[in-house]
Amino acid sequence: MRYGYWLPVFGGWLRNVPDERMAATWQYVQRLARRSEEIGYDLTLIAELFLNDIKGIDAPALDAWSTAAALASVTSRLELMVAVRPTFHQPATLAKQAANIDQISNGRLSLNVVSSWWKDEARRYGIAFDEHDDRYARTAEWLAVIDAAWREPQTTFRGTYYQVEDLVVEPKPVASRTRQRPVIYAGGESPKAKEMTTRTPTAACAPDWLGRPSGWRIRCGRSRRLASICCCSSAVLSWRRWNGSPNRSCRWWRRAFRALPEGAEWNNCARLTQDSRQRFRRSRSRPSP
Repeated sequence: MRYGYWLPVFGGWLRNVPDERMAATWQYVQRLARRSEEIGYDLTLIAELFLNDIKGIDAPALDAWSTAAALASVTSRLELMVAVRPTFHQPATLAKQAANIDQISNGRLSLNVVSSWWKDEARRYGIAFDEHDDRYARTAEWLAVIDAAWREPQTTFRGTYYQVEDLVVEPKPVASRTRQRPVIYAGGESPKAKEMTTRTPTAACAPDWLGRPSGWRIRCGRSRRLASICCCSSAVLSWRRWNGSPNRSCRWWRRAFRALPEGAEWNNCARLTQDSRQRFRRSRSRPSP
C-alpha cells in the first residue's frame, strides 16, 4: 500500500475553514513535500486550477506545472502526480514540458488528466470552453498526441481538435523496468468519461462504477481530515484485497494521522498500494526531527 496527499496549492482543502495554516506559498509546499518524503509518503497530487475554488477566487493559487518542476529538483523519491486539463494546454507543448520535468525528477512524474469543469475560470483566462461530451472527445485526442509524442521519433496527428505534423519530443520521459513513460490517470462517471477512459492509454481513477463503496466519501466525512480521500486505480485493487468496511478503514486512518507529529498537515490521502503501509507504520515509531 502506498500513501499520498493532495498538495495544498490553494491554502488547504476545507471551504468552511478560512485559515488552515497551510499557506499557498512555495516556501510552505516545498517544506511539506520534503518532510513528507522523510516520514514515508510516496506521492503528492498537485491540483491544477488557475483560480482558487476553495478559499475564493481572489485568494492565492499556486500554478501546478511550475510548482511540479520546482519540486522535482528538491525531492528525491516522492512521485509527483500533476493534474492537467486539455482545455488549457496544447498536447505537443505539454508533452515537451512533462518529459523535461520527468527527466529532472528521474522518472517520478505522473499525470492526472481532468477534462475541465469550471466554465467561468476559462472565460476569465480567455479560453474557449467546450460542452461536456466535446471536452471528453478533446481529451481523447489530446491523450493520443501525448502518447505518440512520448513513444515515436516523430508524430503526425490530424484530428478534430488537434493537428501536429512531424512533432519531435526529445528527450523522451525516463523509461524504466516498471514504466515506459509517465503513468496517466483519468476518470469520471459519465458515459463519455467511461468510454474515453477505456479507449485511451490511461490508468482509471476509481469512481463508484469501478467498485468503490458508494458511501465511502460520506462516511469518511465524519473525520474532516479524511474527507477528501481520493482512490486511484491501484487503490481499487487494494480495497478488494483489503476487504475492510469504510467505518473500519476510517478508524484506521484516524489512528494513523494521530501518530503524525503535532502540527503535521499531511491530510487528504490520495493513492493506496501495498508496500508502504508497512513503511509508514515503521515511520510512526521514529521521533520527529
